[in-house]
This record gives sequence, structure tokens and C-alpha cells, in this order.
Amino acid sequence: MAKKSSAQKTASQPSAPRRTFLEGIDAAELFEMLERRFDDAGGADGSAYRRLYKESLATFLDQDGPDAVNFAKLLDAIDGAPCLVEDAMRKAGFVLGFECCRQLLLGELAIPTVKNTGGAE
Repeated sequence: MAKKSSAQKTASQPSAPRRTFLEGIDAAELFEMLERRFDDAGGADGSAYRRLYKESLATFLDQDGPDAVNFAKLLDAIDGAPCLVEDAMRKAGFVLGFECCRQLLLGELAIPTVKNTGGAE
């Protein structure tokens, strides 16, 4: 019987300390910590965290067309609304993305399975 190389073992099953560390991270708490730490507006001199968010948001709005862009501009024009709506959506997106990445890293979410289901049930 052939032995697995250490690279194969790592790829198929994360080590116990890494698993414990990843399982112990609270995604919502991590989001709050990042929000407090990176409180800039993004931009050229801002944090990569904020820049990535702004670039991703602009890309996704552009992909959804002019109605999405116009709706985002309308929300920006309403005092207080962007912080309530956008912050909640950004937090939900972060938590969902983090949880998906965690499950992929821990081997709890198999990419071939996700590809084959196509999201349809």
C-alpha cells in the first residue's frame, strides 16, 4: 500500500490545530473587527480591505446594469439609508463568503458537488 505524501495529507485533511483555529473564528466578529480596524474610505491611499470592497461593489453593480447603479446612487442620496442597508448587506456577504471559504478549506464543501448541483434543488 502506497503512503500518502505530506502534501497529499495536508490537501485532503487539514491538521488538527488549523481545523481548531478555523472552526473557532466567528465570522460576524471578524467582520466587526475588520470594520473597526479599517475605517478609511478606500481610495488610492486607503486600505486594501476597503478598496477591494469598493471595486467589487462597482463591478457587481455594473454587471447588474444601469438600474442597479441608479438604485445605488439613489440610496447614497438618502441620509442614513446607505449605512443601514449597505452595511447589513456587506456584513451578510462577508459572513457568507467567509463561511464558504472555511468549509472549502476544511473539506466540508466539495467543489465538484457544488458544480454538479448548479444551485438547483
